[in-house]
Amino acid sequence: MSALLTLQASFAAALLGDDDEPVLHRLRGPHAASRLAVYRNNVLHGLIEALGAAYPVLRQVLGAELFDALAGEYAREQPPRHAALLDYGAGFGAFCERHAAVAALGYVAELAALERARLRAWHAADYRPLDAATLATLPAAELPAQQLALAPEATLLACRYPVAAIHAAHAETPPRAFAQTPQAQWLLVYRPQLQVQIRELSPGAHALLTALASGEPLAAAADSARHIDPTFELIAEFAALLAAGVFSTHPTPPPGESLP
Repeated sequence: MSALLTLQASFAAALLGDDDEPVLHRLRGPHAASRLAVYRNNVLHGLIEALGAAYPVLRQVLGAELFDALAGEYAREQPPRHAALLDYGAGFGAFCERHAAVAALGYVAELAALERARLRAWHAADYRPLDAATLATLPAAELPAQQLALAPEATLLACRYPVAAIHAAHAETPPRAFAQTPQAQWLLVYRPQLQVQIRELSPGAHALLTALASGEPLAAAADSARHIDPTFELIAEFAALLAAGVFSTHPTPPPGESLP
């Protein structure tokens, strides 16, 4: 490794660590330690701010002081691997859940997963929703074998807590009270137009979409749904999902063509 690469590696390690010696003896000047401290504080502050932007509701729930402290610990243990911070902190919810300070809040990881799903949906590609008219052009005999694509970056969540209600409670100012007791909830997070949607699903609909997302044809996905819920009403639930723009025809428009 060249001297420059060695210096860069030492400097990067020192920014989120507490061992300054490997880099300080390579830096010149009487104020090297204070200059390094400035860089370290700026980098750490930037990562804490990035996590706060990704998880604003979780920050409200935990409180700014505790959230920032946990975010600082996370940043030191799991620094970003890429320059772009959009995807940074995917494991932050699980990290928080393991921390003694929030162990009593069983919904923390699920709330973080919901916020991460919203972020992914917000930055997803535009798409044309599959509609009933388009689907009707297919021969009925071919429908059971059809593989249907979900909206780009759509996320399916199976939760033990009512995290959609918890998230909605913090959309108000001031946040209203919310139940913290376990209550199973199945969610789809996607962006059918310009607004991210959190759609609550029945267990059967969640199983149907999960199977379709994994590449199963419609008939097999319907079997998966009925296995979860023998009373699952395929026609009614599928029609509702279709009308809600859950399925995609094309993930992005052809070059030079705008979406309707």
